Amino acid sequence: MSRDRYCNTVVTPLTCNVYVVDRGRPLPTMAPIPTTFDAEAQALLEAVERRQNDLSTFQIPRLQACTGPLSTQQAWAAEVREDIEQLAKQVEVSHLDSRAMTKVDN
Repeated sequence: MSRDRYCNTVVTPLTCNVYVVDRGRPLPTMAPIPTTFDAEAQALLEAVERRQNDLSTFQIPRLQACTGPLSTQQAWAAEVREDIEQLAKQVEVSHLDSRAMTKVDN
């Protein structure tokens, strides 16, 4: 967003709103529009959050603290790799699936 200092013009990438205001008064602002997602998109977002949380709070710390045999370390590292790959696929799907990420009007 850019602002012209002479006539208080506010330019955003998607819109152009021009406000003429008295000196000293703030420019009017619009309340944020809440974004809601359909059930499929919400479920996908929740699954991504659960997997990311599991990786960051359980699996990676468990692997870092592992002092057991090499076979245990290798098995846990394989689990972490698989989950990171699945997380990447979920994130990719969430970006590509435009039908799942459509805005639902209230």
